[in-house]
Amino acid sequence: MSTLPAPLPFISATFRSKSIAIPRKMDYYDVNGLLASLRRAFPALSGTPGEEITVNAQLPGMTNTVQIIPELWQDIWNSVLEVAVKIPPTDAERRLALVTGGTTTKVSVKVPAGQYHEFRINLHCATAHDLKLMLQEKIGVPVERQILLYGRLVDIEEYTMDEIREGIDDEELYPAVVPEDDVLIGRAGSRNDYNYTSYLMKLRPRGSTSSEVASRSSRF
Repeated sequence: MSTLPAPLPFISATFRSKSIAIPRKMDYYDVNGLLASLRRAFPALSGTPGEEITVNAQLPGMTNTVQIIPELWQDIWNSVLEVAVKIPPTDAERRLALVTGGTTTKVSVKVPAGQYHEFRINLHCATAHDLKLMLQEKIGVPVERQILLYGRLVDIEEYTMDEIREGIDDEELYPAVVPEDDVLIGRAGSRNDYNYTSYLMKLRPRGSTSSEVASRSSRF
């Protein structure tokens, strides 16, 4: 006489590309027990109402996950192998999807350490603030410390890109501060086969304001 194998003592839960094994307990017979465990595993869920949390599950014999309604959970909790959790995107996530979607352009930003960081953004809707947020995420410099300057490479076509990167003075290459709410298409350019726009990020002196920095900088 055959018997069904005992269920694994855990369920694999994934949220925003992070996976955690949560324990399979009798408490999870009720979907509220599952949600409580998910909130402990993923603190970002702690402020999200249960009705806004979507749980997809992979069931035995199925290759894809399906959305699970709360009424069904009590019948399947003991056989679920994996769950994938989703919540509505935040305003910041919607904004990021907007500025990195559609027709994008390669943007190069030189930072104080001398390194160049490249991003692909939609210049028609991205602002200087959006680019600063992406820099903050990548290198850890707070938005309020960043000054973004725009370089018009189209005006210096006698230089090669290697020559530009090797030592032409930054003040010559990047003469203008980009206002915080400026849409970047107004500060875009291309140079020969280099279809991207170049910026320089400087650190704002502590205690100074953005208006003070702008007043000391030349503008187009």
